[in-house]
Amino acid sequence: MLIIRMSARALIREAAGHVRSLNNVIERLERLVGPDAGPEVTVPFQRPGAGKCEHEHEDEAAVAARSEAVDKLTVRERDVVDLLVQGLSNRLIARALRISEPTVKNHLHAIFLKLEVADRTQAIAKVLGTAPPEGVRRISG
Repeated sequence: MLIIRMSARALIREAAGHVRSLNNVIERLERLVGPDAGPEVTVPFQRPGAGKCEHEHEDEAAVAARSEAVDKLTVRERDVVDLLVQGLSNRLIARALRISEPTVKNHLHAIFLKLEVADRTQAIAKVLGTAPPEGVRRISG
């Protein structure tokens, strides 16, 4: 969990740096073309998902269902999911949590059952909220 928080903070700092750079570019362009060159555009820094149009809001029932599914997980299972979302293998998850690979597999099995998914990809999609709505047919190739 600590690794995720540290990574997230680093990404936030990096994104804030990009926003500052973009603001500098906008200010320079405004100085070049003058203030009356076009409509004023302000792009505030927002977290992903903030400021969506009404038709873009995720179904409240889907959000509640996902939250409920994740709430079923134990603290240790959440630690495993956090590392799973980062793309770590079972071996790397085991090293990060200082547990054995069979223990990681046991945690993953329990996670799959609680999230009602069949594999790692589906678990990640469900946790991140990118799983297809129920009733949507999966295409296998």
